Amino acid sequence: MNSPQRLHPITVLFAISANLKNMVIPLLVYAGINLVNRGGGQALIWIAVGTGLVVLFIITQAVLSWYRQVYFVENDEFRMERGAWLKKKIYIPLKRIQSVDNVETIWHRLFGVVQVRIETASGKEEPEAVLEAVTRSAADQLKYALMHQKAVGGAESKTPAHLNGETDREKPLLHTQRLSHSSLLLAGLTSGRLGVVLALLGPILSFADDVFRIDEGMIRGAYLWATGILSIGWLLFTVLLFSWLISIISTFVQDYRFTISRDHSHLIIQKGLLERRRTLIPLRRIQAVHLVENLARQPLGYATLHIESAGYGTEEDQKLVAFPLLKRSQAAIFLERFLPEFTEAAQAPIQPLPRRVWKRMVLYFLPLPLLLAAALTWFFPHGGSWGWLLLPLVFLYHHWRYHDAGWMLKERVVGFRSRRLNRVTTWLPGRAMQSRTLRYTPLSRRVNLASFRTVLASGNRYDSHWLEKKDVIRLIHQMDPERKRDEKLNEDSPFQELQ
Repeated sequence: MNSPQRLHPITVLFAISANLKNMVIPLLVYAGINLVNRGGGQALIWIAVGTGLVVLFIITQAVLSWYRQVYFVENDEFRMERGAWLKKKIYIPLKRIQSVDNVETIWHRLFGVVQVRIETASGKEEPEAVLEAVTRSAADQLKYALMHQKAVGGAESKTPAHLNGETDREKPLLHTQRLSHSSLLLAGLTSGRLGVVLALLGPILSFADDVFRIDEGMIRGAYLWATGILSIGWLLFTVLLFSWLISIISTFVQDYRFTISRDHSHLIIQKGLLERRRTLIPLRRIQAVHLVENLARQPLGYATLHIESAGYGTEEDQKLVAFPLLKRSQAAIFLERFLPEFTEAAQAPIQPLPRRVWKRMVLYFLPLPLLLAAALTWFFPHGGSWGWLLLPLVFLYHHWRYHDAGWMLKERVVGFRSRRLNRVTTWLPGRAMQSRTLRYTPLSRRVNLASFRTVLASGNRYDSHWLEKKDVIRLIHQMDPERKRDEKLNEDSPFQELQ
């Protein structure tokens, strides 16, 4: 791996097809202009010559790009040189590499190669370096060199035989769990992506309007045709059923053959039908674990487990699905096998919020719907009174949120449970916390209530609900990285000043 390596030659074909796809529309415009201005055989000659020159340029550029692109590991850095006409050199220190992913599209699988994506903590949407096509063995050797060589501080980087001899495939896996086909079907049925699909229908209709110039008459005609066949109720049911089927299919394509494995230092996640993705996540980079129970899965006792990894893609991408469908009662067993640091926290009971918080979470939200209902009744006397239904709905919703909220503390891990629609339980280890803050307002201070705020190394911020002030002080003390195990909060502790 210390000597420069080239990508697989199939990279040339990938580059040519990608560039030709981008040139289709310009070539069609060029052909149309020639046919209009010149006409007949002369136009065809110009089109053939112009298209031939463009294709020749694309092929030349693809071959040169492949020939000049090399990668290697040297002096504790991943280095890549590329560029057909202008050469660009990329140096990435091994200690800054956060993840190395393998991606296999249908075309990659057809030719037995993989795409390798190398990401750092830069927070960019695109990976820092992408190797479009390399063999699987070369990808495994590179991944081993990048992730394990870094773990030993580069001490083994000067041993090419070691790097070339052991691949990631040969590393022993401690645990492996695969999502069964029946669980995948249940995950699709309860994925909760129906709202996402419905939200996507708007942009799709807008795009169709731009392309086909849909006017009001066409919409009215389609509506009358549809309602002539189906009643409005059945039409709505058909739209929802169609959207639900799309959400099932998207879950099936995305999570097909979902497999999670663990070795001594990494989680390995593989999934995907059309695009097969293999993600390697260092255990020490995991900042938080989230157990998400949506409205469809919670009554059935199922949940989705997410992990948050520092420096993995953008802020949103840092939350990865660790397992799409899991029995809530088996979450602790799953964590014991794959993330043992969080096992005790998952077994600990959730403590309810103080009774005094109910007033702040429920009654404080009622004045706004009260004023809205009064305004509707005043301005719309023949129907505005229905607005008073908002009051019980808002009351029940916030009471529901209060009832499901809670917190827990177990040694070095703190957990919070909250709900908007989905019920989310989040466990945060003290080692990932960059700051711990006690927050209160003048009103909450009078009744000894406060909230706990922490910022993780991933940059994400978490706030608890209102808790007893003494409990928040205990959270801050327990999550102190310098605190010794079983050390109690005594009178000499600086945290006593917060009392």
